[in-house]
Amino acid sequence: MEISTLVNPRQVILLTARAKGRDNVMALAWHTPVSYDPPMYAVAIYRGWFTCGLVRASKVFVVNFMPKSSAPAVLICGRKSGKKMDKFAASGLDKEEAEKVKAPRIKQALGYLECRTVRSVNVGDHVVFIAKVLKARLKSKGKRLFHLGGDRFTTTTR
Repeated sequence: MEISTLVNPRQVILLTARAKGRDNVMALAWHTPVSYDPPMYAVAIYRGWFTCGLVRASKVFVVNFMPKSSAPAVLICGRKSGKKMDKFAASGLDKEEAEKVKAPRIKQALGYLECRTVRSVNVGDHVVFIAKVLKARLKSKGKRLFHLGGDRFTTTTR
């Protein structure tokens, strides 16, 4: 049995990062809060992905919590590499500058966490980035997007 069958659905986020003059956005379902005081958040990124290199280089990222309506954009951000294309343009997502870190945020997000990495841990084929949350904001309430596997999503009741 595949692990994802047991652990899904998981809330999918779009993680944004910038380094070396390049911005990128990727879909990610492996993420979690790890401390309330101080506020800390962790994300696991496949070590071969373009975004992993951006986060390693910049030590910052933004976690963007997306509404159910963003499923088509999330699929584009999850299927394509930002190494050779602008996924913001391809997905129709609008960038805005984060306030506490040098990285973009997504204007359409329901909320976001602006994060600075304090530690990274190599775990198998992924890197877990543990970060301090420098700014957290819920911009609006709405149905959030949860990944079931493959191209399938579900949402919350509210």
